[in-house]
Amino acid sequence: MSDPVMAASMEAVIRTRFWVSLALSTLVVLISPMGVMLGIRLPFSPAVRSWTLLILTTPIVFWCGWIFIAGAYRSLVSRKLDTSVLIAVGVLAYCDLAPSCGWRGRDGTNNALSLSVEVEKLPCRKPPCGSKR
Repeated sequence: MSDPVMAASMEAVIRTRFWVSLALSTLVVLISPMGVMLGIRLPFSPAVRSWTLLILTTPIVFWCGWIFIAGAYRSLVSRKLDTSVLIAVGVLAYCDLAPSCGWRGRDGTNNALSLSVEVEKLPCRKPPCGSKR
C-alpha cells in the first residue's frame, strides 16, 4: 500500500475487529460445550445457551469477518477465486446450514466439531486422483 495514512487506518480497523472478535470468542468458548470440557459450568438451559451463542457469534461472523465477506464479493464479481472466497464460503455455509440441517452437539447446541464429524462420515463418491482405495 503506497499511502501510509491509509495503511495505518486499515491496520487500526483490523486490530479493533481482532480484539472485539477475541473477546466475543472467549465468551463463546466459555458458554459452549467446550467450556464444560474446561470445567466451567454455567447455569444456562440449552435454549438460553443456544440463543446466547447466536447473539455472540453473529457479530463475530458479520462485523469482524466483513473484510472476508466483502473481499469474496469483489472477487466473485470480478470472476476470480482467492482466499477471501474460501474463508467466506466456509464460514457462511456453516452459519446457514448447521442450524437448518439439524447438526447438533450432544447437549443440543450447534458446534463446528459435530459438523466436521458428520462431514467425515459422508461416503466418498470417487477417490481422489492417484489414491489407491
